[in-house]
Amino acid sequence: MRCLQKWVHTIVSFNESVELHFGICKTCRLQGIASLAVGCAVSYIFNELKCKSILCFPDRDNEGARRVLEVCGFQCFGEIDQFYKAPQISGELRTVLKFGLQV
Repeated sequence: MRCLQKWVHTIVSFNESVELHFGICKTCRLQGIASLAVGCAVSYIFNELKCKSILCFPDRDNEGARRVLEVCGFQCFGEIDQFYKAPQISGELRTVLKFGLQV
């Protein structure tokens, strides 16, 4: 699958919790690839890394990431204002949604 070559993820571990970041190129969106990849990452994090929870912080305006997380069973726990700067978008501080999933 060519699109999996354009899949980007980062796993940051904090004790028994993991922060997962993900993205996929524009040409590969809306095909279920990100949901499949996040689902595989969730399985790996819980089964191999033995973590108890996963957190994700998608940009509030990123509807695609929100859909992926919901499909994969994550729940939204609210917003965090001025969480990070996104130089590729505007360079301004961005608001994110806090999503989580527990074993």
